[in-house]
Amino acid sequence: MWANRHFSSALRMFAKYVGAPDVLVAASQPMQKKQEVKGFCNKIGTKLSLLEDSTQWVNRAELYVGFLKEGTRKDMREKHSP
Repeated sequence: MWANRHFSSALRMFAKYVGAPDVLVAASQPMQKKQEVKGFCNKIGTKLSLLEDSTQWVNRAELYVGFLKEGTRKDMREKHSP
């Protein structure tokens, strides 16, 4: 998956174009808990919060990400966005 391979560069681009989030909640994947990511979050003042694997919080987070993705797809279809 592209996002997992390039998580740190995607995070940098997000912070540059959207702004630094106060808190970043991420799954406990190897790419998301690298020292490079932790250092960047510390540098921009973002608290990195990693979810434990196979907990109700991971399942709930994935549910809300699904809602966000579906809402984004719907908006893009309505606006005929590429």
